[in-house]
Amino acid sequence: METIQNTTARTSALSSSWMGIVISVFFIFGFGQSPWAYAGELIYRKAVIVSVVRSLSGNENSKHKEIITKAVRLFVEKQGLEVITSPVLEGLPAETGNRTPGQMVALNSKDLLVMARSLPADFLLITAFDASDHKLQLVFALFDIEEGIPCATVYRTTPIDFTLDRPIGEAVEELLNSIEHKLARYSPLNPSTEVVPPTDIPASDPLPFSPESSPVYSKRVEIATAVAPFLPVGRTSDYFKIGLCTAVQASYRFGVGTVQMDGGLFVGTYLFRAEGLSGTAGTLLLPIGPLIGIVHSFASDIDLYLRLSGGAALMSVAPNGLDDRLSKLLPFALSAAGFHLNFGAGLGVIAETNLAVFFETEDGKLSPLLGFTPAVYLCLRL
Repeated sequence: METIQNTTARTSALSSSWMGIVISVFFIFGFGQSPWAYAGELIYRKAVIVSVVRSLSGNENSKHKEIITKAVRLFVEKQGLEVITSPVLEGLPAETGNRTPGQMVALNSKDLLVMARSLPADFLLITAFDASDHKLQLVFALFDIEEGIPCATVYRTTPIDFTLDRPIGEAVEELLNSIEHKLARYSPLNPSTEVVPPTDIPASDPLPFSPESSPVYSKRVEIATAVAPFLPVGRTSDYFKIGLCTAVQASYRFGVGTVQMDGGLFVGTYLFRAEGLSGTAGTLLLPIGPLIGIVHSFASDIDLYLRLSGGAALMSVAPNGLDDRLSKLLPFALSAAGFHLNFGAGLGVIAETNLAVFFETEDGKLSPLLGFTPAVYLCLRL
């Protein structure tokens, strides 16, 4: 009897040991995997999102809609998904009435979902916006088309300025993070297809996202010209009157890491009259020098930039009563700030203000000539 009991105890202990091993293996190979690992059959293509942008106000601002549409597409594609649009869905009349934040998404979402099933898309992204008091109220609603259910909703309120793309990018990232488990079933790579990595780019060094992926920024050479007033400031204004400035600048845009910069050449002419106790004189300044700038590009067609230039300027003075002109070379420096507005892939305007300093000496002492030039440039991109 004792032998049978000992045998039974050893058998129970052995069974418990094997059971522990089995459970451990289950936990290691089951729960030990990533929580977003997809165990089902993979779909070898990118996930497709159909984007619909709707205005909540009766007076729809087409420019706001265009900017939001471009920004949504840019940030969704940045996450590796494909974006399509549908004129039919865009043209579906939006419901009016209660526009409180909790009701902003209720814009025929059921009808949109039904119609979206006829499209080759997996998810529906509705972006509703309302512009008022120089602010933009945005609501992003993401739906699973196959299941017909809402996945996530994100609210944003942002001023209508140059930073409009940032909250849109943050909202898109938050939406896509919420369906990471759904996106895990999509794989653009088929394991049966051999993928050969490019030889000129290290596989472990991913390329940073750059606004140059937009067609607007594929044209790097910029030529701009302007005619503007020259407004003397400081002591200069005591004897120099308001003059006329013409300027031409040519630049080439390039990237330094994730920063966009441009470099080129500045050429200008400044014409004005000087009035002093001894008489008057016509003055001509011809500056020429290299320029360098830093550019911040937005998802819209707007660039904000800061530029510096410097070099030599030919100063030519024609005093009244004298036949000869008096000429000499002066060093100059110029700082400028402005923004570029694109009207298309190759044409735009630049609104800029710059401060020019010409380092003239008088009786052996430095007597700089200073002036502001508010200018509007006509710009051509090549």
